Amino acid sequence: MSSEARFQDVFRRIEHACLAAGREPSTLQVVAVSKLQPISAMVDYLIFSGKRGIRCIFGENYVQEFKEKKSKLQDGFEIHMIGPLQSNKAKEAVALFDLIESIHSVKIAREIGRCAEKVKKIQQVFLQINVSADPAKSGFQVTDLKPEILSELKDLPGINIAGVMTITALYEDPNLARGDFRALSECAKNLEDRLGKKLLVSMGMSSDFEVAIAEGADIIRVGSALFGER
Repeated sequence: MSSEARFQDVFRRIEHACLAAGREPSTLQVVAVSKLQPISAMVDYLIFSGKRGIRCIFGENYVQEFKEKKSKLQDGFEIHMIGPLQSNKAKEAVALFDLIESIHSVKIAREIGRCAEKVKKIQQVFLQINVSADPAKSGFQVTDLKPEILSELKDLPGINIAGVMTITALYEDPNLARGDFRALSECAKNLEDRLGKKLLVSMGMSSDFEVAIAEGADIIRVGSALFGER
């Protein structure tokens, strides 16, 4: 299947899932997960999204990889950090990424905020929530977000909490992820009440994004369905 055919197939699936959920497809953001993909694949998607009038957002897992790619890409896209981030990469991440979806601890939030404040940037971030309590996954447990923790995160200079993200356990049946997606949507609503603002919900990947859309995802992260297996 050509890259154009894969792109079209994914967006047909997205449109059908949105319509089935009574949603307008244009309200959904798609992060094209480009980690370990060649520049040529990213350029193809950038061209496709431009033709379709789609907001082009790439998702990368590794600071160094995207640092090397950036100089070879033309402007016209947003970039999200979606992989685990170490404190020693915080400065570079702030310089490179429009949004960091993977804030998994107070420690990394503090470091991101400190680095952003130094360059007079308000770094947009999501809190990564480990809703499935999977020991192999990073992220806050829902019970971690006690009032004092949330208050510190909210008041950190240099960052703005714009949403929540989860990476679920790997389920054979996509419908088994429904409970996790529902839990993240409920967590977002609870945090909205406590933070006093709207939050975006980032959940769902190539294997289960239709279920995530049905459960209220604002952002889905799609890699292999768009680009093929790495």
